[in-house]
Amino acid sequence: MTAIEWIVATAALTLTGISKVGFGGGPGVLATPLLAAVFPPRDAVGILLPLLIVSDAIAVWHYWRDVRWRTLAYLWPGMIAGIAAGALMFATVSDHQLRVMIGAVCLLFCGLQWWRRIILRIEERWHPNWPWGSVTGIAAGFTSTLAHAAGPVLMMYLVPQHLSPMIYVGSNSAFFAVLNLLKVPPYLHQGLITGHTLWLSLLGIPAIIVGSLIGIWLNRRFDSDRFGAIMYVLLFLTGLELLGARTALMGFLGGLG
Repeated sequence: MTAIEWIVATAALTLTGISKVGFGGGPGVLATPLLAAVFPPRDAVGILLPLLIVSDAIAVWHYWRDVRWRTLAYLWPGMIAGIAAGALMFATVSDHQLRVMIGAVCLLFCGLQWWRRIILRIEERWHPNWPWGSVTGIAAGFTSTLAHAAGPVLMMYLVPQHLSPMIYVGSNSAFFAVLNLLKVPPYLHQGLITGHTLWLSLLGIPAIIVGSLIGIWLNRRFDSDRFGAIMYVLLFLTGLELLGARTALMGFLGGLG
């Protein structure tokens, strides 16, 4: 690996820690395409899973008392089905196709929410239910299994509930802690996690820890209203990135090489 590639990989992992532990996702979805610019895509996905589990463990340890388990209960059955579907579709859904679909949904969701709040001035708190929870769980399990890209999906489920920053990140972290652990068997079966990828994951742990600590510090400095606004902006920017910024990024890094 060149020095530029090490910098990109370290930046991706630090951003992952900040995003997951500070904001419950959002820009953390950039980690997979950033690592895929440095490593083969299958290796990138395999390297990242153990590091996501480390970040989840830090977040759950810190936010354990803030997890809203009732909200997560609606997600579990669909999540398991989504993981199974994703494991069966490893070879049929391309990374690009998946990212374009998620990016389009992110932008549509943000547009609908801003239209409701700014044009219609509707700001009531949304309450979770079984139909929406089941759909979200399936989508999260599926997209996370294929590309670690479920952060925006869960954001669309949690953000409209107007949760406090601590409850939002705590609930998000608990969900992904379970989801990522359940992904380990299919990843081992598909050969995505190997001795080589585990060694590279080990090298990335310091960056994940540093990012997680920065994320905890940032989370304490936002009230609920500002946090919610930031989440919508991050979701919108994530959608834009998923729809097109990856191509530009790969071309830029290729030019550096």
